[in-house]
Amino acid sequence: MSFLKSSWRPWGRPLAIASATALLIGTVGLSPSAAVANYPDEASEASASVLASTLMKDKLLGAASTTAGLKTSPGPNNDALNVDLAGDQVVQLGDVSIPLNDLIDFGSIGALGSSSEASSATGTRSVSGLVAEGGSVTLSGDDASFGAATINLLSLSDAADVEGLTDLAIDQLELKLGAFGSEVVVEDGKILDPDGVGGPGQYRAAQADLLVRSPLVSDAANGIYGAAGTVDTTVEDLINDKLDVSALTGLLSAVPAIPEPKVTVDSNMQDTLFQRVLNQPLTSHSKLVTIDFSTGELQIHLDQLAGKGGLNAQEPNAELISSDIYPLIAESVHDIMHDATNLIVGAIEDSLDSVTITLQFTDDYGLVGGKLDVSWTFSLADVASGEVGEVVDNSSGLIGGTTGSTLTTTINTLGSTLGTVVSPVYDLIISDAGDHIFELAINDIKFGFTSTIVNMLSPLFDVLNEFVSLQVNHQEIGTCKNSAGEDVTNSLDLSALSLGLARSADGGRVNFGNSSTRFTPEGC
Repeated sequence: MSFLKSSWRPWGRPLAIASATALLIGTVGLSPSAAVANYPDEASEASASVLASTLMKDKLLGAASTTAGLKTSPGPNNDALNVDLAGDQVVQLGDVSIPLNDLIDFGSIGALGSSSEASSATGTRSVSGLVAEGGSVTLSGDDASFGAATINLLSLSDAADVEGLTDLAIDQLELKLGAFGSEVVVEDGKILDPDGVGGPGQYRAAQADLLVRSPLVSDAANGIYGAAGTVDTTVEDLINDKLDVSALTGLLSAVPAIPEPKVTVDSNMQDTLFQRVLNQPLTSHSKLVTIDFSTGELQIHLDQLAGKGGLNAQEPNAELISSDIYPLIAESVHDIMHDATNLIVGAIEDSLDSVTITLQFTDDYGLVGGKLDVSWTFSLADVASGEVGEVVDNSSGLIGGTTGSTLTTTINTLGSTLGTVVSPVYDLIISDAGDHIFELAINDIKFGFTSTIVNMLSPLFDVLNEFVSLQVNHQEIGTCKNSAGEDVTNSLDLSALSLGLARSADGGRVNFGNSSTRFTPEGC
């Protein structure tokens, strides 16, 4: 079975224009929606739930489902989410059955619940959200209190036998949905719109992240480590080329007949520079993508695609996943890799204590005269601070010992004079010109791994766009005919977030943060 051979793609556009292309399921003119068909013979009813499956005849147990009918059970009726009870059930998405525990990790979902009330033929209230003190349910509250649910898209793709996804270099693919809920209030036969955006009712969806873990991201980290090593090589080459050794030994002219020293430059910044990149996850300037090179995880913050007004001001049934958002993601990955380069280059100045220059003075004066063996090591950080570094004298014999002692004393009295000779090299390394040299040195690696990650994400979004639908502000609207023959809204199903298979309009959905109403407007 392949879901990717279908050509049904109603949401191949960015979220920014979703208002013009919203897929309205159960639009004006249809019968009252199924979610509010519990009391069909009563003038009004309401229902709400934290979690619901559109293809299940019976409500999900433990999913904080409540109903209210005007005559039979007007409410308010409250219920709280029971994760243990809900997780043991099987949900249906199209012709795919999957255990809820395999699909959703309720993790830190928090104390969520729902409340339903039918107070009159023209007045109802349904809400899903945070359980407040005393058992009431409210849509408002701290986002952290709502917690988050994690959807395992790899498990879903395996159950659906999706072609293409398992061929990609992806170890983990998850949706993280947090702080979701909704509220529908009817007064005097009208559905209220308290926030003035997104159609009737109101919803809350504070988090919608796509988490991708791939060995390619980890490989990129290895490449960044290699780039840091390239900086070391470049620094060593730069100092060897620019350091005036004759001017340096000229500072020691008070010591007679000292030999030309052997100069060794050693840069060991690689680990320090690499840790600067791994110190914390890097987020693109657009806030759309975060990469944690230490774990190989890439996060795509779908809420950042919402544009003006944010995630909670979208038109009904706005799609969050589309292949058309790929160029924005590719640009964001490029920004992050550019920032990783800047972090490496910017950390060089703070790592100059790992760049050392060693001058080794050696000479052999024969059996009587002995040997000169003086090693002088200083770091570029020493140059900046006016220190002369460390001098080790292993000289021996009459001439060698005397020369070694005099040389050691002279070096230790140089103080900041050392900087006058070495500072041109030091200044070049920390200058804009130096930054440019280092950036050029690691550019090939930066662009290479940018392309690797971007090329991995392109087919991923092609597959996702054909396979899964994630809507925010999912709505189904029903109407009745009034005495004038006009269509008048008399029911609404509202879900903060809705996950479905993208292969067909009736493929079934799992809805999060649900509120529904059916009432009797005047004249119906």
